[in-house]
Amino acid sequence: MALKKLLDKTLKRSEARPPSIQIDGAKITLPKSDRILYSGKVVKESETEVVLKGEDEDSYVKVLSPFRGVEKLIVFEDNQWVDSETLAALSGFDLSSILQDT
Repeated sequence: MALKKLLDKTLKRSEARPPSIQIDGAKITLPKSDRILYSGKVVKESETEVVLKGEDEDSYVKVLSPFRGVEKLIVFEDNQWVDSETLAALSGFDLSSILQDT
């Protein structure tokens, strides 16, 4: 019986959606995590995620790494969310490799 419970837990974790950032125009949806800092107008907030609306150059999302400080910085520039390293517009970002332990 204990093995069945363990297998059920494992299956539920593997079926869970990996943490990701969804971008729709000026709105960005991100999972709640101690390792994600953000600035912008909060449009919607739940126990598991936050929806922000980028308003100006002061709007950002920082994904922190426990080892190297900021792992990923996404900024709102020219009415779109962009990767701060490449300045390429983003349509979404998979956080599963960065937030494995959260």
